[in-house]
Amino acid sequence: MYFRQALEYTDAKNHEILRCYGLSEYRYGNREKGIAMLKDAFVLYKKDPELICNLVQVYILERDYKQAQSLIKYYYTNKECFEIIDKTPEYYDQKIAMFDEFLKVTHRFTS
Repeated sequence: MYFRQALEYTDAKNHEILRCYGLSEYRYGNREKGIAMLKDAFVLYKKDPELICNLVQVYILERDYKQAQSLIKYYYTNKECFEIIDKTPEYYDQKIAMFDEFLKVTHRFTS
């Protein structure tokens, strides 16, 4: 309810509200809606490494490894431009490296 109201107040132009609402929808079983909201948040704002990590994780959970790998590549290519608020760049580097390693190991077992 609160996310919906916040979305209305901001005309769905606040990427952070979209990100949080999308994660909530995804985790409560509305996977398609959640993913769509995360994608919309990314379209609005591509400089948020938290959003990128969330999307990579969701793509991995959905076994959409191509999309996950594409975002990991985006992260490495653009990480100097990101705006980080409450964590360190190393935190995101470690998280993305972990996702990347998971995808490499998964690829070895699925090919």
